[in-house]
Parts: sequence; structure tokens; C-alpha cells
Amino acid sequence: MRMLKLLQMQLEIWIDEVKITENHFMNDKQNSNQKWLELFQMYVDIQKAFKIYKKVYAAQKPFVLLSSDFGAWVIKNIILHTLLCGMYEKFYTTVNEAQYMCTMMLSQDECIGEQRIMCKNILRLNKSPSYMYNLMGLFQVDAKLLLSFVGLLATYAVVLLQFYFDE
Repeated sequence: MRMLKLLQMQLEIWIDEVKITENHFMNDKQNSNQKWLELFQMYVDIQKAFKIYKKVYAAQKPFVLLSSDFGAWVIKNIILHTLLCGMYEKFYTTVNEAQYMCTMMLSQDECIGEQRIMCKNILRLNKSPSYMYNLMGLFQVDAKLLLSFVGLLATYAVVLLQFYFDE
């Protein structure tokens, strides 16, 4: 989870750098083009690091072997997955903030050259759902997963209570 937090922080730093570059290099086109290329490469590197993180985490299999105390194991896994869903949701929110910033920059008339190319490429990179983490290819890990899990538990609790009170 610390690696995911580090990636999120890097993405926030990248967003700040883009804002600074947008305001600073308005008149200097030569240095501006080089800076936009560097910023795009930084974004690609962050995305590559996230893909590596997904592969490493998928190899660990998020569900560990049963311990002797089943109740403690269940509680530990629920807490772990709750924290993990929160971290992924924060990372996805930061990625969406980067997308929004690029969309806003593209809508401005001053967005030309390498800046425009960088923004379009970032929007293309984020169009594919590959930047989102799928747990064993079944479902995406984000805040919706946690909410659907709570809904599932509530539904089964109601069903069990109905059977209990029918007897």
C-alpha cells in the first residue's frame, strides 16, 4: 500500500509541475516544448510503475492462507481490503484530476505544440481501463467494490434473519 501512496504522491507532484509549466513557459516556446516532452515522459513512467505494482501485487495473491484463528483472519482481511480500496480510489481520483487538467488545457486557445500533444496522449493513455486494477480479472478494486461488499453482507443478513424468524 505504501507503493501505491508513493505513486499517488508522484502523480500529485506531476500535476503541480504541469500547472507551474503552464504558467511559467508561456513565451519561451523552445524550452516549453522540451519541458512538455519531459512531463509526458514522467507521466508515462508513473503509469509504467503502476503496471509493475499491479503485477507484483497480483502475484502475491491478496488472499493469504487460513490461520488457526478464522475470525481474526476474516477481520484482518476485511480491514486490509478496506484500506486497499481506499488507496486505489485515491489514486484513481488523482488520475482523473490529471485527465481533467489536460481537458481544461486543451479547451484553451493557448494550448499549442507539444503541450497539446502531451494532453492528447495523456487522455489516450487513460482511455483504456488498463490503468485500473482488476482483482484476478473479475472486478475492479475501487470504492464501488467496498460498497457492493457491504451491500452483499446486508442482503445475506436480511435473508438469514428472515429464515430465523420464520421458524
